[in-house]
Amino acid sequence: MSYMIQVCSLLLNVDQIPDVALRQFYQQYYQCPVTQVASSVLKTDLQPEQVGMFFPAESYWWPVFTIDQLNSASFKRIIRQKIRPGVVVPYSGFSLMMYWKIKQAVDQGAIPLFEFSTARPTTFSSQAVIASAIGIRPMGVYSTSGWTPMLLSLPQGLYVIESQKNQLPLPSREIQVGQHYFYNARAYTGQNIGMNIIVNPPKDIVLKNIRYPKFGISWSFHGIDFNSTSNTLETNVVGHLLLAASLSIVPLHLMLSTEFPEVLGLFGTSASWLSLILGLLLIVLLVSTIIVRWVKRHDSH
Repeated sequence: MSYMIQVCSLLLNVDQIPDVALRQFYQQYYQCPVTQVASSVLKTDLQPEQVGMFFPAESYWWPVFTIDQLNSASFKRIIRQKIRPGVVVPYSGFSLMMYWKIKQAVDQGAIPLFEFSTARPTTFSSQAVIASAIGIRPMGVYSTSGWTPMLLSLPQGLYVIESQKNQLPLPSREIQVGQHYFYNARAYTGQNIGMNIIVNPPKDIVLKNIRYPKFGISWSFHGIDFNSTSNTLETNVVGHLLLAASLSIVPLHLMLSTEFPEVLGLFGTSASWLSLILGLLLIVLLVSTIIVRWVKRHDSH
């Protein structure tokens, strides 16, 4: 179903009425009310994603790439220029080859953004635990479902919101709500007004006015809090043990290419992941005993 809304003096056709939070963003950052009007009043050819061009501001942007573009000339050029782009990590997990590509990009300076789906909102925390254990620590969330007020109820951090066709996008600004930071993401259209995340930019794009977003993301897994910052991953002792125990299922995951949430089914209850931690401790104890005996035998000779 199509609705007509008015943004200041602009008329737009959209597939859904903007929620209260999105309206407040437009009022705060564009000083512009958003109201619904009778669809029979006027017709318009203006697309919702074009709204930002009517609200001038200094241009800033940050590049983000999907996995299929990590070998592109554009990505390689940006890396050579010592710019740290984002890379979208899919929530559904990945194969050994895909992991290798992402890990290489991260080692070159890319910033992992973990895909978020409103259809499966609980998969992020389990995915973040596994990925952090194997060196792909999340620094933000990338929502492929567009804006939803549900994001305000998630833990603090960076949220990059991909604009959706026929939906009112976020204002092209750095949007801060408490410790939540939201940014609009879109394809490059030849011009940029305000602050935007540009997805898979072309290789000939001018590399100036790059501005990094506020990196960092928090999450909770079975009552254990994690906070990924630009410098480190903050958690408690049990959290570090959980990360170490997670390594025991990574090879199985990569070989079978199953989804993160399915693999994390082994952590589905407190008893199961505690068993993994105990198993890890027993392995460490066994290795330590072997080393001690080897040292004593060496000393006796």
